[in-house]
Amino acid sequence: GYVLRATLGEQAIAGNLAVALPSGRMGRWERGQTVDVQLFSGAAASASEALVLGGANAAAVKSTSGEWEVLQFSDAREISAGVWRLSGLLRGQLGSDDAAGAGANSGAEFVLLDSAVVSAGITTAEAELVLNWKIGPSGKDFTDRYFATATAGPATRAKRSYSPAHLKVADQADGSKRVDWIRRGSSDGDGWDAAEIPLPEGMESYQIRVLGAGGILKRLLTVNAAPWIYAATEMLSDFGTGLSAAVIEVSQIGADGMPGIPTSHSTTIQI
Repeated sequence: GYVLRATLGEQAIAGNLAVALPSGRMGRWERGQTVDVQLFSGAAASASEALVLGGANAAAVKSTSGEWEVLQFSDAREISAGVWRLSGLLRGQLGSDDAAGAGANSGAEFVLLDSAVVSAGITTAEAELVLNWKIGPSGKDFTDRYFATATAGPATRAKRSYSPAHLKVADQADGSKRVDWIRRGSSDGDGWDAAEIPLPEGMESYQIRVLGAGGILKRLLTVNAAPWIYAATEMLSDFGTGLSAAVIEVSQIGADGMPGIPTSHSTTIQI
């Protein structure tokens, strides 16, 4: 059942991290962090910050969580044969801030996302499946002598909504907690003219989870907009009296009804 999916005109620039990459934050330049990567072939190149903000010098790094972080860099310098130090970083791009928070181990896979990287054209029906792939030189016999076999999938990450931003939890005078956040858009969210960014999910809905010690689920609910008020009576029912540690997670629900990447806030509950 194999069919031709793509023909690659050039070899991708890929390698492995020479040292571990610590966790990073999205939305700001990381001036104090660097990425040291041993490239299999080719070279990295510097780019101006304006070009990086326009999409240049993007790369994918396999994080410790198994998810791929998309990061960008403005400066590249070869520090030894085939080892490049990348700096002036933008971490957690394209909604991969959860992978940025996990960091990456030494030896993690690295791929420069340039014109050599071509989409495999996964369809919506295929996104839930583990697919078998064969990769080999164009024009050679379609046999194991020339073609490597790999399995990959499911490819559902692109369907998940981005994590909400600026999650805040504030104590109220009546003993409740007010939970606020700001929605992010996974497409066409960079415009400055509109009063609100597009809603690619086609609807606005959020899943809220309240976790206690050890990650035990205390409360699960769905709301249509921020803010959410966590009433004192609900906290008493969930945690009882005394002082308790809690984590509040908020995820935007996608068009398929599945929650997206969560963002979380640690708080204390005292009844």
